[in-house]
Amino acid sequence: MLKQNCLLGAFIITLIVAPLFPQPFPSSTSLPLPGAYNPYPASSEDARQVLVNPAGAAGFELPRYTLALGGLFPKTTYSEMGAVAYISGAAVYPLSFGVLWGGIEGHASPKLIPEMKSDEGMSLSTGISKRLGDTFYAGLGLTAFAWGMGFSLGFQQDFPNLGSGGSSLFGSIINVGNGTETPYPFTIVTGWKTLLFTNPVEIAGALQLASPAFQEFLIQPSGTITLGNILTLSLNWNLALFNGEMNSLFPAISLALKWSEQGFIPRFRVQPVWSQGIGIETAVTLSRGEKDRQGPAIELAKPLEMVYSAKTRPFINLDILIKDDGPIKAWELSIQDEQGLSRFTKSDPQPKNTALVRVPISIPLDTTWPDGEYRLFISAQDIHGNESTRTLSFNVDSTPPQATLIADTIFSPNGDGVRDLLKILQSGTKEDLWTGTIQNKEGIPVRTYSWEVMSPPEFVWDGRDNTGTVVSDGTYTYTLSSIDMGGNSFTTTTGPIYVDAKPRRLQISLSSGAMSTEPSSPFGTIQARFSDYIIEGLTNWTIKLVNAHGDSFRSWLGSRDRLDQFPSILQFNGLSDQKEPIPDGTYRFEVSMEYTNGDTLIQRSPFFTVQSQKPAGLVRASRSSLSFNNNEGITLYHDLSPEAEWRGFIRDANQHIIKSFNLGRNTEAVVPWQGDTDSGQLAEAGTYSYVAEGINSVGLTGRTNPIRIVVEPLQKGTLLLQSSAQMFSSRSGEGRVLFTPRYQDIGTITNYQFTIRNTQSGAVVKEDTGTLPGTFNWDGRDSLGILSPDGSYQAQLRLALAKGSILSATSQPIILDATPPQAKVTAEPVIFSPNGDGKQDTATFTIGADGGTQWTGSVITSDGRVIKSFNWKGNPPASIIWDGTDDGNSPAPDGTYRFRLEGLDLAGNRTVVESTPVTLDARRPAATITSDLTAFSPNKDGFADSVKIRLVSAFTDGLAHFIVEIRDRNGTRVRRLTEGTHLDQSAQFLWDGSLDDGLTIALDGEYTPWAQLEYAKGDQITLSGKAIRLDRTPPNISISLGPQPFSPDGDGVNDVLSIKLSAEDASEINGWKLSILDPAGSIFTSFSGKTLPPEPILWDGYNLNNELIEAAQEYSYIVQVRDVLGNMATKTGSLSTDVFVIKDGDRLKIRISSIVFPPNSSNLFGMDNETNQRNRAILDRLAEVLKKYGSYRIRIEGHGVNLSGTEREERTELEALSLDRARAVMAALVERGIEKNRLE
Repeated sequence: MLKQNCLLGAFIITLIVAPLFPQPFPSSTSLPLPGAYNPYPASSEDARQVLVNPAGAAGFELPRYTLALGGLFPKTTYSEMGAVAYISGAAVYPLSFGVLWGGIEGHASPKLIPEMKSDEGMSLSTGISKRLGDTFYAGLGLTAFAWGMGFSLGFQQDFPNLGSGGSSLFGSIINVGNGTETPYPFTIVTGWKTLLFTNPVEIAGALQLASPAFQEFLIQPSGTITLGNILTLSLNWNLALFNGEMNSLFPAISLALKWSEQGFIPRFRVQPVWSQGIGIETAVTLSRGEKDRQGPAIELAKPLEMVYSAKTRPFINLDILIKDDGPIKAWELSIQDEQGLSRFTKSDPQPKNTALVRVPISIPLDTTWPDGEYRLFISAQDIHGNESTRTLSFNVDSTPPQATLIADTIFSPNGDGVRDLLKILQSGTKEDLWTGTIQNKEGIPVRTYSWEVMSPPEFVWDGRDNTGTVVSDGTYTYTLSSIDMGGNSFTTTTGPIYVDAKPRRLQISLSSGAMSTEPSSPFGTIQARFSDYIIEGLTNWTIKLVNAHGDSFRSWLGSRDRLDQFPSILQFNGLSDQKEPIPDGTYRFEVSMEYTNGDTLIQRSPFFTVQSQKPAGLVRASRSSLSFNNNEGITLYHDLSPEAEWRGFIRDANQHIIKSFNLGRNTEAVVPWQGDTDSGQLAEAGTYSYVAEGINSVGLTGRTNPIRIVVEPLQKGTLLLQSSAQMFSSRSGEGRVLFTPRYQDIGTITNYQFTIRNTQSGAVVKEDTGTLPGTFNWDGRDSLGILSPDGSYQAQLRLALAKGSILSATSQPIILDATPPQAKVTAEPVIFSPNGDGKQDTATFTIGADGGTQWTGSVITSDGRVIKSFNWKGNPPASIIWDGTDDGNSPAPDGTYRFRLEGLDLAGNRTVVESTPVTLDARRPAATITSDLTAFSPNKDGFADSVKIRLVSAFTDGLAHFIVEIRDRNGTRVRRLTEGTHLDQSAQFLWDGSLDDGLTIALDGEYTPWAQLEYAKGDQITLSGKAIRLDRTPPNISISLGPQPFSPDGDGVNDVLSIKLSAEDASEINGWKLSILDPAGSIFTSFSGKTLPPEPILWDGYNLNNELIEAAQEYSYIVQVRDVLGNMATKTGSLSTDVFVIKDGDRLKIRISSIVFPPNSSNLFGMDNETNQRNRAILDRLAEVLKKYGSYRIRIEGHGVNLSGTEREERTELEALSLDRARAVMAALVERGIEKNRLE
């Protein structure tokens, strides 16, 4: 069969000072029973040995059965040659509590032999053998036979270290209770067995002594030779001290053939019977099953926890179950930390001798155990020497989570752009789970956050609960908590957090629009009335009296202790804080109210006027006299102070008012007077006076200079036609002009003709005749009732007198204007935001107007209320820019507004137009952008591969456009995550580390989430979050090992390997593992931990199973280091071992398993050049080592690899091949200077 191209089969070279101690000896000498024949087996494989020593089966692992048939042919001095047939057998059956056995013996003879007690006999035996210690056994048996019953006792003590293969002492008393007359008398037996040599053949010797019923003393020396563990030859003598006739010079000869390790073993034996007889025996031993090669099974009744804490779990409670087919010999438990230091050890070298051992252990854990990973080793050994080890790992984490927490206490999520978001600043240790809970004053959670496998990040609360609904006003707290896997807990709470989303409002009204510091004024005080305000949560207030420039003249202060004094009515007497009268001018009240939620309400009253001066003015007339004869009137020109309402009065000589004029606030009023009175009659000739009187808003009255007017009398025979207006409009139902005839002493009127004609075309549009009326009324329509076209018209009155003459009078031209002023107004933008950010802070109303003499502009609410007004004489300006304030310069509330433009011309035509709506939205937008991780590694390992970007906005209605990007440290965009027009108030986006192409991953470095929000009202905010570190680079590992080559053979030189580990990484190291691999690539041992060891790892060359690293081998190592982001780095290298010289008692052993041979060959240098060179290097080094031990003899052993596992291959092929390979190594060592006489 082709042998594996490999090892010298673990060459063993022994420096001989004392014999090797091999495995327990495979054979034993025989001990005849006292009496006529000896059934004691010639081999320890024979089950019948229990018939001599009841303790002899205690070491059996498998059931075994032996049956022997034989004949004795004695020839004594008393008889001729006789014949005795006998049978003997035994069965052995191991159980967990011991080994049960049973046996049978019997003989029969055709005739009585005088020397024998009986010509036939039979006995049955049963008993138990039990191991009571590692090397001590005991047994008890019971024998029944025709003559009675007896019992047997036995022991066996092994001495493994005596002799090459060990020695043993046994003793027994068998058949206690039998007399000397039976074939089976009670007998005392003792013996000593020693295995003298093991190679190349096994040689064992024994001496046994027996005394049957104290009638004889037998000395029984024996020896065995075993060849190849197959053929066994045994020789033993049976010498009687008192009865010499029983003695023979020839030994009993036994030959046994072992077909397999277990199974079928035939045996043939020839022995002398007394001095001249002979005995022949044939026996067969059968066994079934396989030997126990398995170590005990180690289980935990309850799984080991992953993490323990000295603060929450001060004991590691284990319930260990150790199971085996046979009794448990010993167990041991140990715990090592990351540095390999032992923290706890417990063992029991002599547990209960049962197949199931339950070990409850409580391991004390205190704060001296540093946090980190620990390994738990549980090993157990059964009575057959089979060992097993179970390795478990757990972590100790006695450090509780830690965190810091800072949060604002004032919060007003009402969408007004002021404190709409509550920012919570928190940081802490990285834990498996952090929980943040916002609870109301009853302790009921309303919003819950959780963060897994990370530190608690900063975030903002938008005031909404878990269902997305804005929470009710009230007091809240925020709690951050974590419980790690070790049970360590941390909790911190901040608060109270005041949620107060009620909109702050205040209405201010004034008792009048003016006041005076003049004592004579009836308006010496003014009242400010405050209403519709919220007192709850008010912490401070201030009321100021300011002028139009904002200068303060008087103040009223409130504080937390005097909130009840905030007035609902404030009466101001015109005095400043210095008790001095304030100057004339425009003033208003300004109120500031501060609340616990951080809101500060500033509200202003309408302006009012402070006046201490009486109105004043001047007036002049176009002429000093008025004559009806030439149909000319007088025009009065005014220059009046603007702050009063003015009226003009014409008084007669008795100061009776005959005519009054309403001048209003027209400071440059022009008033024509045609001599008419308020009753419509002409003023009588005489002297009159004219004065304009003004009353201001505070009741002070002023007058202009008086004008003297002389009204001349109307001449006799004179006819006049006066008109009530110079211009009118026919569009209104009330638009008309009155023509009044005036005449003096003209006689009797017989007829009249009244006509109105267009002065441009001369066409008559109206004509009337008949009896002369007092006045003519023209509404602008012709005789057919049709409206006349706009233009200049003149009326004529012709009177026919009784005396036959005709009088005629013509009115002044009358302008008919039915066309209203032309106007239009537009507004832009449709939404604006007067919040002072410089973007769309105003709305522009573009005006187109023509034809009017008086215009009024008004900003009106959706329900038509006027909040701001403008007045112009003549055409208005082309545009009005509105800053969002009312007439009192107070900010108008958010809402929808229009601009109304109203025009009036001289004819009384009126035009009203309105703009399209504009929306005023003064809210200040606010937003925050955060990330759930401060670092991530997009390497598709399933851990921290992406980062969540969260954008929370105070409001998103009216959003025109938004962009969310990732930017590098230079502000350059690397990825646009999204953009659009619709955005949830709380939106989340995922960045997988890729660039804009979605495929290429960005370079390692710091990146910032960036967002821009643009609103239709012009507001724009740009914000950036905290930097996020992208780290895909694994740690940079450095490792140094020394010394090399490594030789942990206990000689004090290079016995310990120092391993220094370090790693550099942008992120924190979160785990490492160092694996030592054997030449086949399998893990030999490993070290691991969470943080890199600060000190070198010192390794003695043993693994967890207490196996030593092989000598003269090339091992390899793999170092793996992982950071907190999951980036894993791996570094490999080689580790060379030297030739080991291991002291074993008074011997030294060198074990080499790396010398390689070709298949089925002993040629050391018949392979590739690299392998040949390696063999030469190993042999060179081996020779160097052997030369250091010149006084030692050297044994070389070779072992081949049995590929089939059969005995045939081992016997027919491997033994010769191994011997040839050993000789090849010997020759190579001789060539390298080792004396040949030292080698065997």
